[in-house]
Amino acid sequence: MIHKSTSKIQLDLPVTRILAHLLRHQRKAARHVLKRLESASDPEALHDFRVALRRLRSLLRSYSEYKDHLPRRCRKRLRRLARETGQARDREVQLAWLQQSEREAELGCLGKDLRRMLAKTAADEKARIRHRLPKAWQKLSPCLERLERWLESEEGAPAFGAVHAGHLHDALSELNRALAEIKPGVPDDLIHQARIAGKRLRYLVLPLRGELPEADRVESELASLQELMGEFNDARVWLQDLPELLQEPLRKLLAEPAVRICGELQHSSGHLLDEDYLAPLAALFRLLCSRRQKALEAIHAWLNSGEPAVLGNRVEELILQLEPSMARAQ
Repeated sequence: MIHKSTSKIQLDLPVTRILAHLLRHQRKAARHVLKRLESASDPEALHDFRVALRRLRSLLRSYSEYKDHLPRRCRKRLRRLARETGQARDREVQLAWLQQSEREAELGCLGKDLRRMLAKTAADEKARIRHRLPKAWQKLSPCLERLERWLESEEGAPAFGAVHAGHLHDALSELNRALAEIKPGVPDDLIHQARIAGKRLRYLVLPLRGELPEADRVESELASLQELMGEFNDARVWLQDLPELLQEPLRKLLAEPAVRICGELQHSSGHLLDEDYLAPLAALFRLLCSRRQKALEAIHAWLNSGEPAVLGNRVEELILQLEPSMARAQ
């Protein structure tokens, strides 16, 4: 697992030194997980590698004043790695949910075919990742190390606490704007944007755990928000991917003059189509829509509970502890 906190940091040290420390911590975490990825038996390795990548990218995005010191090609490599490892992780999550959900819905042969296809796609993608990732990381890691060394050598930078307070303020404002957009009937993409904004704020709070009294509580509340919106996002991605996921089993079912279903060769017929695929497909679709709706209702309940204001006030308290001279978030 990726550790939630880093080693102790001093808030009055130059921001460049602390940023170098935080980048190095995440780079080493990614390198450690990369070794775990070599084993096909570690189910959490891919997820942990993606978490380390996201935290690296989030730091670089928040501290964009230093991004020009990381070559553009290296920033592109970070984005490419995140993108290229996404499908394998999506398929892992979908497979785990499908295996659990088959207890609630009788998915029959459709469920068996989907499980087989998801497992194969995830395995193929992870094999490709294991082959490509070491070489891609060898190109990226030296760029990050050079940035760390430059940051450590830079003189005259302001204190980390004051600069980090400004970035927390910006991230909180971004989250508040995104949450304000979530109204009944809002497009799914806007909820996804709020989820990403919450992640970015959480990653900025993480280094403060153990340093400021309320940081642990704020990080935990942001993690809960991330989980709440993550449930909605998982259902959204499932529904978005379902047509593509169904192409292979339906193509197999409709092949003439015969089809192989659940390992047995049978003749295609309207009755067979209904019994083995259409009814289970309807059950799967209902289950996914119900999951999405329950997650959406939970999000709206949280938004209407007063918790967003409480969370915002706690983040503002962190900001004032970091930099007492800063006014509260406008």
